[in-house]
Amino acid sequence: MPVYRFIQHCRPAPNNRVYHTWQTAIVIVFVSATTTNEALSNLEQLLLNQRWEILKTEERSTLIEERIRNEGGDVWTAYQTAVSRGFWIKIFPDHFASGKRKIMITGPRIGEAFVDKIINRAGGRRLTAEERNNEKTRNADYIIGNYLIELKDIQKEGLEKTARQTKLADLFKRYYPHDQEIIIDPSILSESDLQKYADIVGGPISSQIKSASEQLRLSKAHLGRSDIIGGIIVLNSGYFSLSPNVFFELVSKFSRKNSSQIHLVICICPRFATDGFNSWIAFQFFPTTFQNDIEKRIAEAFSKECDAFMNEWVRSGIKHPDINAPIVTPITFRRNGRTFSYFPKDLPKRWTPESMKSIKG
Repeated sequence: MPVYRFIQHCRPAPNNRVYHTWQTAIVIVFVSATTTNEALSNLEQLLLNQRWEILKTEERSTLIEERIRNEGGDVWTAYQTAVSRGFWIKIFPDHFASGKRKIMITGPRIGEAFVDKIINRAGGRRLTAEERNNEKTRNADYIIGNYLIELKDIQKEGLEKTARQTKLADLFKRYYPHDQEIIIDPSILSESDLQKYADIVGGPISSQIKSASEQLRLSKAHLGRSDIIGGIIVLNSGYFSLSPNVFFELVSKFSRKNSSQIHLVICICPRFATDGFNSWIAFQFFPTTFQNDIEKRIAEAFSKECDAFMNEWVRSGIKHPDINAPIVTPITFRRNGRTFSYFPKDLPKRWTPESMKSIKG
């Protein structure tokens, strides 16, 4: 019976007992089967049982027993295991010291308290209880100058939603009618399909914009100030399949489309990534050019607050935070027998012993 070799780039499933979902790996599998289709079916079931999800197939081949026997060593042992047991599997993690029980530095989650400090530093403040109508109605969060600002924090990865995955699968499969593995890459889309893509992935943003618009409207009515201008700050602390610049473009797009209340748009995009050895925390602020003094003041306060945040974390000994920041990770899902994957552009390079040597110099 033939033995097939599959080299897969995989992501741990959410119920994987050993690895976190962001701790991707190269998974090498030998499968004994009578046909290629049977081998593929066995592979799919094996990865499901082992709690791995395919991101991309790196290599697929049929092994020749005589060559494997002549090579000997571990590969011949693996081949014999596949013949006798039906399969052989080996995991090569992309991340240094992978595993849920390993000690690993992770960054603190950026949240509402961080934005509070930025606004205070910029000369603004939260609304008082009276200005909030004592919570009898929905309201905005901050006031700075003559700008009334609502804060929204998008904490969840939008591409993990089943309904959104189905829509993306329907959109992209037309571009790859015969492929079993499809990379979600918006750059290949036509102009009209790119608008559809924006509407699909922008669903959580659109919902938050509509909510913020209503809160601004009610707060304006309660304050009764004719000079007040509405604005929004959107913190992206979890929707990492959207790059920061695309995130800002979508927030701006839906603010123009869905609201007459919003005349100032600011996005704050913290992102935490790691290869298990090195870690990166990036803070990005949008817009990058300023239309008024309020945007400039908030941007300057943001820069100073980022420095204060990092200094405080370093002085604490870079200890494990109470609430961990989400980590940038690839997304993968299956629809109608096909695999769809998305790779964020700022994923760290895979960890290897060779890269470790170069780090040590």
